[in-house]
Amino acid sequence: MANAVSDSSTVTFATAINSKISVGDKVFGTGNSSEPTISSIASNKLSMVLGSNITINANTTLKFVGSVDPSDSFVVAEDATFFDDGVIDQYSEGNTTDYAIRVSNSGSGNRFNYGGTEQYTFNFVRGVTYRFMQEDSSNTSHPIRISTTSNGTHASGTEYTTGVSYNGTPGQANAWTEIAIAADAPSNLYYYCKNHSGMGGIINITG
Repeated sequence: MANAVSDSSTVTFATAINSKISVGDKVFGTGNSSEPTISSIASNKLSMVLGSNITINANTTLKFVGSVDPSDSFVVAEDATFFDDGVIDQYSEGNTTDYAIRVSNSGSGNRFNYGGTEQYTFNFVRGVTYRFMQEDSSNTSHPIRISTTSNGTHASGTEYTTGVSYNGTPGQANAWTEIAIAADAPSNLYYYCKNHSGMGGIINITG
């Protein structure tokens, strides 16, 4: 099933892409009426110009053609719907999958938001490393932490630290919480805000 979100698009590549593509590269294989062009690159986000919404199926190969590397190919690892805002906000860096997190408030208080969904339920696999990117300014004062208890320390739980590391300051460049899912990780973990109750959600663990 393709991802379908209201304000951004998600895609996972099987190999790292951030060091091999450049602004101005054309993207072949999208199925768009003309080859879209990469318009900007951030540490965990690419933007490209599209003429219309498109869906790309898993295992499709996208080719980035430009002056730096004349032909770099990347295989899409999951179905993805690209909306005409042209934003890609999830991709794989080597063995780490990044998720661009924002904070939103639809009327019930601040919530962590991924891909337009508040308190998104993540499905992670043992042996894989995942990174919650918190570079968006909405993350200011909302550091993500992990627990075996829903709502973490706000519900008398403790912080889960196995395989967990942190970098930077939420709301600023290169801020993230990373978790390498251990072989003996529980079937459910929970992400929460260190400073505020009720913002997080569930991480299902399989594999």
